[in-house]
Amino acid sequence: MVYAVQKTRKAQDIHLDQPTQHYGQKAQLLSISGWARRDVKKILIRFNKFTISCDKLRERPDVSTRFRNAGIQIEDDYHGFSVAAPLASCTVHSVDQSGNEKLQWTIDVVQVPNVSLGGSGWLFLSNSNSLREQADGTADMAPSISAWDRYLDKFSALADEVGAKWCYCIAPSKELIKPDLAPFKVSDQNGLVQFLNGSRHRSKFVCPIDELKLSSSVSYWGGDTHWSSVGAAIASRDVLRYFGVPHELEPYANIEMRMQGGDLGNKLMGAYKALYPHLSYKQPYKVKHTAYRKGGNTGQLSIMQSERPDVDGTLLVSGGSSFVYMERFLAPWFKTTYFLHGTGRMDPALMREIKPTHVMLQNNSRFMIVHPDKGEFCDVAKLIDVKKLVGSEPSGLKAYDRAVDKLRSVQAVG
Repeated sequence: MVYAVQKTRKAQDIHLDQPTQHYGQKAQLLSISGWARRDVKKILIRFNKFTISCDKLRERPDVSTRFRNAGIQIEDDYHGFSVAAPLASCTVHSVDQSGNEKLQWTIDVVQVPNVSLGGSGWLFLSNSNSLREQADGTADMAPSISAWDRYLDKFSALADEVGAKWCYCIAPSKELIKPDLAPFKVSDQNGLVQFLNGSRHRSKFVCPIDELKLSSSVSYWGGDTHWSSVGAAIASRDVLRYFGVPHELEPYANIEMRMQGGDLGNKLMGAYKALYPHLSYKQPYKVKHTAYRKGGNTGQLSIMQSERPDVDGTLLVSGGSSFVYMERFLAPWFKTTYFLHGTGRMDPALMREIKPTHVMLQNNSRFMIVHPDKGEFCDVAKLIDVKKLVGSEPSGLKAYDRAVDKLRSVQAVG
């Protein structure tokens, strides 16, 4: 099970750091640390059936500086405390020089839904989009493959009509990359493998799953459902290769390890941090990024202009949140990049207006079990949540702006 830790201040005599979780082989522990004011003699951490007592035995010169700046005289730097405790709700109390006890903090430990703990402290989604059935190979992928093939038949004809090269980049779900750490069974004949082998458009798929698995220590990470920037760079390099676009992208150059929370780790309210492999890849030329619609995901339209003088072409992407990690690696190599947060869906009117030279459909493998439009094209207006539209600047695309104006007029009438 995975838990979130929430702290609530009740008084001002003890400063509490955000409690963090530690995962051992047999128990989950909670690290509680902070510092106390000068008149606090002892810190008590009370659980349901026992109490942990700790003294100010950690040096905190930063706190000493704070005290001196406030005109408070101090004798030493011992203001801090730290203790490893069982992962359970508790309260933190101060005891002053006269022995008076005062409640300072409450710490509430609550179970987080849809997040599971795997090996080595890695977090995974528990079950979403029949994720477990896809992983163990028991999900019936045939209807999904059929629906996506019907859609891709139509899409391929549309791409031919506008003269665009296209591919479909699939980001493997995390458990497919780290099956040894997953908290449930992962089969060699999982849903993604069935999809890649069963679709008649398999030659259009870009999914470097073998390399992602070989480099799994840096291509994915413990706190997030998405690949790392290294994993995104690997996929981006393969997309550029597929399109035959010259590039200078090196996915393994200058990898830095940082401590971050991630979309799964953040559900634990700051109590979880994991090593994130960050690719410190500096573009020789900047990309001007314009987010037409901010807030939310589905339906968002972003436009990126590369300042490289030696690139041309227009890339249209209908992708998901995994593409957000890819855009800094792809956008510099095209004069203009349009990103519609559409998880592989497409409105023909939008594509005909943009007339891209290249199109990348993009999705996470766990979402491939359902084609949201049942094998048909979509209407971009159905992707946009008008309640989350921010600003009034037009995108410059008639097909998109008409949809926004229509939605806004309906909202105004409503």
